[in-house]
Amino acid sequence: MNGFRELMSKNPHTPIWGLMPDKLCRALEVFSKKEFRKLPGLLVKTLLPFLGKALGVQVLSVSMTGEVTIQTPSGPMGKYAVGNGAYRDWLKDQIDSGDTSKLPVPQSVIPILKGLVASLS
Repeated sequence: MNGFRELMSKNPHTPIWGLMPDKLCRALEVFSKKEFRKLPGLLVKTLLPFLGKALGVQVLSVSMTGEVTIQTPSGPMGKYAVGNGAYRDWLKDQIDSGDTSKLPVPQSVIPILKGLVASLS
């Protein structure tokens, strides 16, 4: 619970995202009153090239449910991507402005991302 309190005490305008096990993800959603939410599977799948670089881990796969399987010293582990409202807003701004330089994805997926990010509200 202390970790959840620490996350909630951050500046609400600071974009925060990360990966965590499903049970923690669901607990964070409840504790934060949905300020933090799981990112849709198709969105996570689209951002796959970005995830490995950003996290510094080997991403093995992303399921349509959004489960990201990463390689750890203990073996493969499944996690889910979560983000706060400021992160969802940041994603929307990046896509709406057309400046996707911070999102290393092919231009061909931008229309898909626009639809996915619009559904995050």
